[in-house]
Amino acid sequence: MRRRLLDAATHCFAANGYTATGVAEITAAAGTAHGNFYRHFANVDEVLLAVVHEPLEELLEVSRECGPIGGDTGLTVLEAWITAHLEVYVRHRRLLLAFREAAAVDRNGAFVKVWLEVRHGYVALLEQWIRDARTAHSIADPVPAEALAEALGGTVETLCQIRFGATVAEPDGREIGDIATTVAAIAQRTVVGPAGAGWGGDDGR
Repeated sequence: MRRRLLDAATHCFAANGYTATGVAEITAAAGTAHGNFYRHFANVDEVLLAVVHEPLEELLEVSRECGPIGGDTGLTVLEAWITAHLEVYVRHRRLLLAFREAAAVDRNGAFVKVWLEVRHGYVALLEQWIRDARTAHSIADPVPAEALAEALGGTVETLCQIRFGATVAEPDGREIGDIATTVAAIAQRTVVGPAGAGWGGDDGR
């Protein structure tokens, strides 16, 4: 029954979002009574956390597998890393949007805490890339690398929501690649400057 409720909740959150999904919707989709829901979950928040556990673990795993990016400050490595994150996001985009919706109205901080933990993974990688790029190009910048990484991470999140979050059709590899290239270019221009202005990326851009 727990598995059936999780499958039903996954469908409801993906189709309707967080605020439009309640115990009634989940139990109706599962074809069971309210009582069975409460034998397995305390409330809707608990079942949402259970549903998004796997997608969030995938995002964390990408960060663990990727990095640190290290001394390679070229665009190719940054694009590949961003692409890996975007591919996970796209696979689970509906559920992740519902999770972000829940975090926006979170009263006890549970959703925000989990999201920040996941977000820290890729922001930390961006921060290390920025530090390495500044060192490689002898750049002194008064803007803290941590703050810049947060801003670039926010750019990734915003582009994901705008380009992928509300789409009906599954985004293809070209669309994902376009976003990765755009974010990498923004990072390059922000940290090092435009191509040709002392940029020595591994692909010559």
